[in-house]
Amino acid sequence: MPARATVRIEVPVGGKLFVDGRHINVAAGTRAFQTPVLKPGETYFYDIRIEIDQSGVVSADERRVVIRPGQEVAVDFPSLRARSTTTARTRE
Repeated sequence: MPARATVRIEVPVGGKLFVDGRHINVAAGTRAFQTPVLKPGETYFYDIRIEIDQSGVVSADERRVVIRPGQEVAVDFPSLRARSTTTARTRE
């Protein structure tokens, strides 16, 4: 029986998402996409890229995501996450 797959992509703050070379305009956070109906027993893939401008320097990372009907796949780009900063707090 034909089925769809779900691809969950973690888009970092300031990141631009590209799927198979096409820019997809989405906000930062976890984004879920359903594929079209896929044939049973077949294997498919998407090329997913994130570009992010960090202080004027554009960094990018790309993953080839292999999917099969009925699967849920998560894609993350930890190398592109903004570095956390520590904020000093004062007591009053």
